[in-house]
Amino acid sequence: MIRSRCIQNLVCSLTGVATLAGAMPVYPVYAVEKTQTVAEAPAKVRDVELAEGGVLEMLVVDSKNAAMADVPVALEFQNKQVAAARTDKNGVVKFKGVHPGQHKIQTENGQQMVRLWEGDSAPPGAIRKLAVAGDSRVIRGQAGGTGLLLAGAGALVVGGVVYSITEVNDLNDEIDALKAASP
Repeated sequence: MIRSRCIQNLVCSLTGVATLAGAMPVYPVYAVEKTQTVAEAPAKVRDVELAEGGVLEMLVVDSKNAAMADVPVALEFQNKQVAAARTDKNGVVKFKGVHPGQHKIQTENGQQMVRLWEGDSAPPGAIRKLAVAGDSRVIRGQAGGTGLLLAGAGALVVGGVVYSITEVNDLNDEIDALKAASP
């Protein structure tokens, strides 16, 4: 009877931990480096300030952050291609006469949504030159917010194991006491 209570407590503890851990959301891994390089990240829109005359300048890089020459880049507005060019020997491509608004930058291996602004109307966080990943092997960091959830799940697992071990020890002490009291 005492051993079945011990097993029951262990199963309940571990079931509770497993249930709680299973209820936690799972976040996909994405990221963007500080250099503003983007590959097939989620559709996060980047604010980009156009240079004078509506010039949009981009740098296309590979997985080692090296400039990529002769890479085709397209600019779309409202699902219509409005400009296309190839990068120069330094990995740079410029589109002139671009109008403000939300656009999609398309390379062979990814895309990036951008919101283009004229200089004086750009928000403070807008960048002037965008680096775009032209290589499908580009891998970057992780989405934030999962650290506390994982730490909490780890703490619950450890707590459940410690509780179960304590219960087993208490029950073993009771068994030893009963054996000592028996003739």
